[in-house]
Amino acid sequence: MKREILFRGWSRELKRWVYGWLYHDQIFRAGYSCQDIFLIRDACDEDFEVDPASVGQYTGRNYQNKEKIFGGDIAESTLNGKRWIISYCGKDMCYKIKLIGERTREVYSLYQYNRFGKFKDGRTAGDFLKKIGTTYENPELVGEEK
Repeated sequence: MKREILFRGWSRELKRWVYGWLYHDQIFRAGYSCQDIFLIRDACDEDFEVDPASVGQYTGRNYQNKEKIFGGDIAESTLNGKRWIISYCGKDMCYKIKLIGERTREVYSLYQYNRFGKFKDGRTAGDFLKKIGTTYENPELVGEEK
């Protein structure tokens, strides 16, 4: 599957999301202290320092309103109202959706989310999800404090 490689991160300086290519660098602050930083380079080749905790990669899928789905998004099912976190699973090397707020360990591949049918009509998981926030901006939606 070919997909666009795109990252999103929160710029504390701009107080907004920035989109582009992610890279890691080190800088010297106060003349002697080496510090790791994460930068996103946008389409205009401008670099923005982003909070590493906010970084998410585009999954290659879109929500029903055509908005891109990123790792770290919080989505709600339009079928049953359940809330899910979008995250990358290194073990299976794919993006998964994990149910929020219940003791069950419901986790599905974002690409094969077919609990409510086989999607024989060509629909995908994104057609049944709407974004309601991000784990970075809305930790209260997953029961965490920012």
